[in-house]
Amino acid sequence: MLKQKTESPDKVTTVIGPETRVEGTVTAKSSIRVDGSVQGKIITPGEVIVGEGGKVEADVDAGNLAVAGLLAGNVEVRGRLEIKKGGTLRGDLRADTVIMEEGAFFDGRCSMSREDPKDKKTKA
Repeated sequence: MLKQKTESPDKVTTVIGPETRVEGTVTAKSSIRVDGSVQGKIITPGEVIVGEGGKVEADVDAGNLAVAGLLAGNVEVRGRLEIKKGGTLRGDLRADTVIMEEGAFFDGRCSMSREDPKDKKTKA
C-alpha cells in the first residue's frame, strides 16, 4: 500500500529565482523563497525566505521570515523573524520572536508586543 504524502504548510511552493524581478503584490497560501528581486508587498501566512542573493524592497506580512539577503521595508511576522549572518533588514519590524546572528544588520524599530496596535482603543 502506498502512503499518501501530506504537504507541510511551510513547504516552499513559490520560488522567485535569481534572474527574476517582480513588481507589485505577491500573495501565496504557503511559503515563498526570494533569490531574485521583489518590489511592492509580500503577503503569506507561511514563511518568507530571502536568500543570500535576494533583494526585497517591499513590506512583508508573513507567518515567519528568514533574511540572508537584503530586505528594505516594514515587516510584520506572527511567529519568528531571523536575520542570518550577512543578511540586512532596513525597516521597522514587529514579531513574536527575533533572532539575529552575529554579522547580521538591522536598521529600524523593533516591536515584540503581542497586542495588535489596530485593536487598541484611543482614550479621549
